[in-house]
Amino acid sequence: MQVDTLAAHTVLWGSSLWRDIMQRRTRIGMAACMAAAAVCWVGCAAIDQTINSERMTRPLLDFATVNAGATIKSAGSSGERTAESLINGVKDSAKWSEGEGWEYTWTLGGEQQRNRRNEERGIAGIMARGGPWVVITFDEPKRINQIVIHEANAHDAPAVGIENAFLQVRDLRSERHPWKTVATVQSGWALIPGRQQFKMKPVSKFLFNTVKTDQVRIIINTMLEKKRTTIERQQANRQPDDRRPDRRADTRRVDKAATMTLRLMEIEVKGSEADLSNGASNVGTASGGSEKKSAMKEPM
Repeated sequence: MQVDTLAAHTVLWGSSLWRDIMQRRTRIGMAACMAAAAVCWVGCAAIDQTINSERMTRPLLDFATVNAGATIKSAGSSGERTAESLINGVKDSAKWSEGEGWEYTWTLGGEQQRNRRNEERGIAGIMARGGPWVVITFDEPKRINQIVIHEANAHDAPAVGIENAFLQVRDLRSERHPWKTVATVQSGWALIPGRQQFKMKPVSKFLFNTVKTDQVRIIINTMLEKKRTTIERQQANRQPDDRRPDRRADTRRVDKAATMTLRLMEIEVKGSEADLSNGASNVGTASGGSEKKSAMKEPM
């Protein structure tokens, strides 16, 4: 009887000891796992911080320069200030008096607009109506995420502000619709999908997701400052009405037009050859967090 009781106590003591050992092993194992996780988290955070630090300190390259192999085409120029000046690296408006910068004057409305009423619409129509535009071509496809427009802002060439414009990149994957809009300017405000809109300044920086492209184009529709003109023309009635002798044989037509002048110093198109940005898309629209996100409409 005593032997059985001793055996029973031995079994209970052994079981308790085993449970205690297992619990301690479990606690030791959990502690080891937590320690390993902490080390992993610290290591990953350090690596991520290093990568972000490298990205932040990595200088962006301006691909829209002659030295980088870029070329430019434009709608033309007014006088001797050609668009080639936009890719020579000179951004200082003080150089305007020395002949730097691009100047372009055009007129919207009036008889010219009436005669073009049935022509192309949308961006193609804007370009056909004689507004300023430039196309910058790189020597090879580049990864870009920033376009900077430098408007002349000197005593003899004050900044007047861009009112409406389109910023586009060429889609390397599409032949039917090659141009994709990454930003617009509407009523003097820059609109980029997914980002906070901002008011245009003499130097305006457009940031968007990294895209891979070989061409960028900027189309200006209107400026904030306009010289408005009204022209009255005498126009003969094509079909005089004999039943209304009081009707004049000719009538007056009033044509309203607006003349605008664009003055730019430089256009920068920036990116990093080594910045894959988790895989740069061939082309795409911009995105990002903001308090107020903008909507952007592109004319057909």
